[in-house]
Amino acid sequence: MMNATSPASARRADLLAAGAATVTVVLWASAFVSIRSAGAGVSVILCKSPGFIGC
Repeated sequence: MMNATSPASARRADLLAAGAATVTVVLWASAFVSIRSAGAGVSVILCKSPGFIGC
């Protein structure tokens, strides 16, 4: 059985896929920046704690 799709619905599916990929990349990038920023603050706190090795 062949699936008949109109060009409009195929274009809509392509746009939705591109939008989903864009949102995913933006969210991953913002998470990376947030984690990196938080890591800098946490490392300062950990380095000041007694007994912490690795600073």
